[in-house]
This record gives sequence, C-alpha cells and structure tokens, in this order.
Amino acid sequence: MKISLITTCYNRRATIGQAIGSVLAQTHPDIELIVVDGASRDGSLEVIRSYGNRIGRLLSEPDHGMYEAINKGLRLATGDVVGLLHSDDFLFDRHVVADIAAGFEKTGADLVYGNGLFVDARDTERVVRDWVSGPYRRWKVACGWLPLHPTVYIRREVMEKVGVYDEHYKIAADTDFLLRCLYERHLRVAYLDRYVVRMRMGGLSTDKARRRQMWREDVEIYRRHGFPGVLLKLLKMGWKVPQFLSVNKLTRGRVDEGTRLQATETLLTCLSSTRQLVPLSTFFYFLRLGLWGETPGEEEVSLDEGDWQRLFALSREQAVSGVWIDGVSQTACRPSEALWTQCIFHLLHIERMNVSLARAEKAWLDRLTARGIEAEVFKGSSVACWYRKPQYRSYGDIDLVVRRGWERVEAFLREAGYVYRHEEDSLALQDGRVAVELHPCRESVYNPFVNARLQRMLTADRWGVELYVACLLLHVRRHVLSYGIGLKQVCDVAVMLRRAPLDESKLAEVLRRLHLVRFSRALFGFMEARLGEGFRFPFPPLHGRPEQLLEDILFKDGYRLKMEREALSAGRRQAWMRIGGNACFWLVRSVRLWRLMPGEAFFFLCHKVAGRLFGRGH
Repeated sequence: MKISLITTCYNRRATIGQAIGSVLAQTHPDIELIVVDGASRDGSLEVIRSYGNRIGRLLSEPDHGMYEAINKGLRLATGDVVGLLHSDDFLFDRHVVADIAAGFEKTGADLVYGNGLFVDARDTERVVRDWVSGPYRRWKVACGWLPLHPTVYIRREVMEKVGVYDEHYKIAADTDFLLRCLYERHLRVAYLDRYVVRMRMGGLSTDKARRRQMWREDVEIYRRHGFPGVLLKLLKMGWKVPQFLSVNKLTRGRVDEGTRLQATETLLTCLSSTRQLVPLSTFFYFLRLGLWGETPGEEEVSLDEGDWQRLFALSREQAVSGVWIDGVSQTACRPSEALWTQCIFHLLHIERMNVSLARAEKAWLDRLTARGIEAEVFKGSSVACWYRKPQYRSYGDIDLVVRRGWERVEAFLREAGYVYRHEEDSLALQDGRVAVELHPCRESVYNPFVNARLQRMLTADRWGVELYVACLLLHVRRHVLSYGIGLKQVCDVAVMLRRAPLDESKLAEVLRRLHLVRFSRALFGFMEARLGEGFRFPFPPLHGRPEQLLEDILFKDGYRLKMEREALSAGRRQAWMRIGGNACFWLVRSVRLWRLMPGEAFFFLCHKVAGRLFGRGH
C-alpha cells in the first residue's frame, strides 16, 4: 500500500528537517513524501533541497495560506492513502506509517486515525497535552468530538469524493473537513489506539494570538453544518480538558532516551498492535477452545511471531492466559519454539499457584471454623470448579465471605499475628505469597434500597446458586462502573451460565429483584457474540451499543485502569488537581454507563461525593 504524506512549510527552517527526517526513517517501504513550500525566505527551501531525490515531489511557490498549500499537495498525491505532517511536527516513531497501512489493510477502513502528543516547542521530550482520541462514534461528533487532525489518514479515492479543504477558512478548515468525513458521510472509520505524531505547541492552531480567529471560524463552520455554533464550540473545548489532566508518568515532563524507547515499545505492543492489528476474533477463537473444548467451525489463522506475542500479552492482561494457552494447544497453530516454551512454563506456573491457593483456602477455612467463624470461598476455586480445566483459571487473591462471626474476625487476626488493613467494609492482609481478603457479605451495591434487599436475600439463604451467579454479575457491574474489568470475570459468569445447574426462571426473578436485568442483557450480548453459544440466558441478550460499550470498557480499561488512575493521582501534587481530575473521571464514567445501570450510577456518584465531604468511600 502506497502512503502519500504531505508536508506544508513556510519559513520553518528550524523544524522542517526533523519533520522530513521522521518520514524518511519510516520502516514502511512505499511512502511518497510531498513537500509544498510557500516560497520561504528563511532558508527552509535549502534545508528541503538538501534531501535531494529522497523527497518524492517538491513544489515551492507563493500561496494564500496553509490550506491552499495542502490542497496543492493533495492534487499531486498518487498514493492509495494520504495523510498530513505539518512542518512543526514529527512522527512518533519509525513504525507509524507501517502500522497505519496495516490498519487499513486489516480493517478495510476508509479513514484511520490515532492519538497524538503536544510537546514543548523548545524541548520536544516535555509533553504538554496527551490527546487520546478514543473510539469513533457518530453521536460524539454531534457533541463536539473530533480526532486530532494530523493523525487522520484517508484513502485518496474517498478524499476525492469528500472534497478538499475549504480555503475560505485560514485556521480551522480541518474542522469543516472532519465534519464532512465523520458526520455527513458514512465512511468506514477505524481507530488506531497508538501515538502517531508529536506536535510542537505554538503552531498555527496552538498559537494563543490566533485562537480568537479559530473560535470565530469554528462557530461559523458548526453553524454551516446545522449545529448550534457556540454550544458545539464549547463542547469541543470540553472534550480537550482530559488532555491536560492525563499527562501521566509515561509522558509527563522530560523523558530520557531509555524511558522514551521503553514507552514507545510499550505503546506499540500494548496499544496499537494488540487492539487493532490482530483481529479480536482470532483471540476469542482460541479462548473459546480453551473454555469449551470445541467451537463451531474452524477459523483460518495466519499469524506472524509479533502477532503471537501480542495475543499472549493480551491474554495475560485480561487474566485468561491459562485458558487461552490451552485453547491454542488444541490446534495445529503454534508460535515460535521459544515463545511456546514460555507459554508452557507460564501454564505450569498457573497450575502450581492454583494448587497452593487451594491448600491456603482450606487452611484458612479450618482456622476460622476452629474459632467459631463460619466462612465460604467466593470466586476463586468455587467458580473454577465449573471450568473445563479448573487448574488453568488464572489465580488471584483469596476472597473469604464470613457468614457468621464477623465480629470475632479482627480479634482472631490480631491474636494470629497478621497485619491487616481496612478496605471499606472488608479486611485485607498478606499471608506469605497469598493475598487474603475477608468480607462481611458476598457483595454489596451503592443503591441503599437494593443493597438492603440483597443483604436480606443473602441472609435468607434460599436462592442457592442463582443468587451466587447474581453476585458474580453484581461484582462485574461494580467493576465496570468503577475501575474496569478483565475477561476473567466475564468468563466466570459464562462458565456458570453454561455448566451450573441453574433454574432460569429463578435466576430471572433474582436479577429483577436486584435491578440487574439491563446490565445482564448487555453482558449476555457480549458473551453470545464473543464466547459462543449454548448459554442458558434468563433474558434475551442485548446487542448493539450496550454490548459494544462493554467491549470498549474491557479492552480500553481492563485491569490496568485502577493502577493508571492511582498513578495519575499520585503524580498530581496539588489537591485541587487531584479532586478535579477524579471528579471529572467519575462524572463522565457515570454518565457514560447511565443507560446500563441508572440507579446504581446515581448512587455511585452520591457515594463518591459523600466520601469527599464526610470522609467515607474512596
């Protein structure tokens, strides 16, 4: 696939060389670099000409602004795909164009976009803004969202239909262009979740002296497209607030060479490649084989070593690596001998740890029973027994639910010499290599009225395995609302829905009583789409937006979100920044999930406010 990159320049001698160099360093073999110079007078043209025939096309003549220059470059382009790189900017790393080309080929998209970093004009290792665009949704465009323009790449044949940039605008024609692409035309759009470009602050659109002109042009453009201009401009600005709050340890401040290379490698492996370049269908094909031992039809799999590494990394990230490796073992597909050996040793480690945890669970139950404390294991081995191969379920901590004698637990721990800590209503401690949590109940919810009903149902102890499954669903929902989930939690519910002796009408009644129906239906939709058939759902699965929302949370948040949020808060020294950042995060998350769990989302916000005002919650 041939990629045409267009760079416009006017009196940018200090930066044009770095922009061109970042293109010439790309690993993609077929790049057409077109440089359009506006008759610079500062020596820029000499810098450009020093690259000789390594530049595909060079045009130097006076123009009436950046967008006229871009349009000239577009008319010269001959590539299958076209993109822009301004003279103040440079590509994030050597693999950007190759990843973009692979994104087009594997998704069949008309337009691909990614993320970008705004950096200090003098010190390009100091990140000022972290623009993570996020997945495309047409409704988001109608609410002011747009991707970062220099990360957008579009097929040339589609560009010819959409039209070039409107030269009437001098600074915001990209807003008009993106609205045509992402709202008025129904293009196939793909989000490449990786950094594409570093942009120097102080360019045409980031110069403070010209922001007033940008305001006027944006408002006019939104009105021309039928939107309330001022409101959409304000909403557009609102989408940018997290860019200033999310500059974390990976990108904050000066980055030394080693850290920068490590960050680049991490982003390439964990973001771009895992989520975009390897189809999730391949990942789930192996996971289904590991869960059920069979899958309808055989999928054709063609993976290189990099693909295998990314799939293995994704399985570990989602805490389903044991089941996934077992699925791979049932096919003729294999990674390299070195990676497969690593997988086998990883599987053996999971098996050994599960044996150790089973012993530790029994020992803890015996100790508690000896003190007159009645307890049970929640999740862990009590769920693993429903797996096809329980020993391959990824291990975690030991969750013990105290059914009777909670008031004696702390005294027992002190006498036994354990150092423990309070985590809301629970107690947590470290027993050698094993993390142990003791809970006064299986589960709780933020809605106080539903929580009272749940605790009565747990005390009555007449709902059996159906209430146990409902508690697993409540646990998943709580993590979705707060810090994201991993596939292991979804698989726990899936194996019980498929293998446990459930009374569907009884389970339906439990879910209704606990206001779990809509969330459960969305989760059932995800299971049916990704984990196969054969489930005994008490309600019809819900497909479409709710199912996609859960998938986005799984693969955008996962288990890492809590660590990322804690690291971000720790990096903010001023209290108002921590409080404001957390408040924005929880508010946006609650609004985002409102339709799936309206009552719980409302009381979740109340819980967070109470925790801030009165010292309760987290």
